Amino acid sequence: NNAHNKVLEVAVESGAIGLLSYLFIFVAVVYLLLKSIKGNEMRNSILIGLFVAFFAQNIFIFDTFGSYLALFLSLGFVGFLAGKENNSEIKKAPDSFLFLILIAVLFSFWYGIWQPFKTAKALSYANSFQYEGNTVKELALYKYIESLSYKGGGQYSALIHSTRFINNNFPNDESINLIIDKLEKYKKRVPENTIIRGFLTNFYIYKGGFDKKYLDLAENNIRYLIDISPARPEFYDALGVVLYEKGIYKEARNSYDKYYSLHPNPNEADYSFKMALTYYKEGNKEKAVEYAKKVLEFSPSHSQAPELLKVLGY
Repeated sequence: NNAHNKVLEVAVESGAIGLLSYLFIFVAVVYLLLKSIKGNEMRNSILIGLFVAFFAQNIFIFDTFGSYLALFLSLGFVGFLAGKENNSEIKKAPDSFLFLILIAVLFSFWYGIWQPFKTAKALSYANSFQYEGNTVKELALYKYIESLSYKGGGQYSALIHSTRFINNNFPNDESINLIIDKLEKYKKRVPENTIIRGFLTNFYIYKGGFDKKYLDLAENNIRYLIDISPARPEFYDALGVVLYEKGIYKEARNSYDKYYSLHPNPNEADYSFKMALTYYKEGNKEKAVEYAKKVLEFSPSHSQAPELLKVLGY
């Protein structure tokens, strides 16, 4: 669930300010070491090399406790060296300035370490609970919702994990409304995120069974996805489902056909059954029977096709 690129991960989870802050750490360290390199060429060159190597490896991996420990111990050592080199120039800072620094450090710890830790802890419990029985799944839902309440890095991970669980289980309206709200807020920040919009479409379709306004939201959402990724077959399949629910059966078939033509290995039985339903809804009994029979050719154990054929008199 990590990007295996720490720079990209920081950019996605913390935004431009977080990325600049992260990069500034390395720039500041190199600057301090270069500033005091005279007479310490070997030592400072090795330290600069270590920090450059650490930054380079983070382009291909994600941080762990061990790498963080090494980084902060190294930062502490560089800070000690910088203080030692400039000891004669040190002046006592005003108490008000020191107080602001303390507040900044505490906030950074709370936002950058404590809150992500709480998020990760809640997700860890939730992930371990979700594969148990229904009673334990309620605990999983509670922990997933808890993970959404924290701030800082890890919010996106919490959102994706929680959304997947709720999308697969649809536990209750309260949790569905909560996740829709969270997804919509994230969509405003990153409108091109196809994962977020894909999940939103699923929830809109579900809610559309009770309130038709959600079907319009689902259609707008999926058409946006098609505009930015016109070669993704699953988007056309989802659009077909939305149009079917809205009663626009001919356009629904066109979307299913587009899915079928784009997908390298389409689900033949699912495609045929959806086509049969659209013809059935339009009253075209002959075409409905034709596609319902195709379903059983591709999937003899299909549970719904025999029921449809029975309704059609076959």
